[in-house]
Amino acid sequence: LNRCSWYKARITLLRFVQVSVFANSFLLKDYVSEICNLLFYLLKDPQLEVRLAASDTLSGFINCGYIPVNKE
Repeated sequence: LNRCSWYKARITLLRFVQVSVFANSFLLKDYVSEICNLLFYLLKDPQLEVRLAASDTLSGFINCGYIPVNKE
C-alpha cells in the first residue's frame, strides 16, 4: 500500500474490501482488527478521495454491525 502512488488503486482496494466483507462477513469475523487497521491507515491518506472512500467504508461496516462501536 505504501508503494502505490496512484490514489485510484487505493480507492479500488477499498471497494474490493467493502464487497468482500459484505458478502463474506461471517467468514471474515476473525479479521476485524486487521481491516480496522487498514481503514484507519487510509483515513490518514494525503488524498482526499481516499479518505472519503475510507470513511464511507468505515461507516458502512459500523452500520451493518461488522465493526462494533465501543467507548475507546
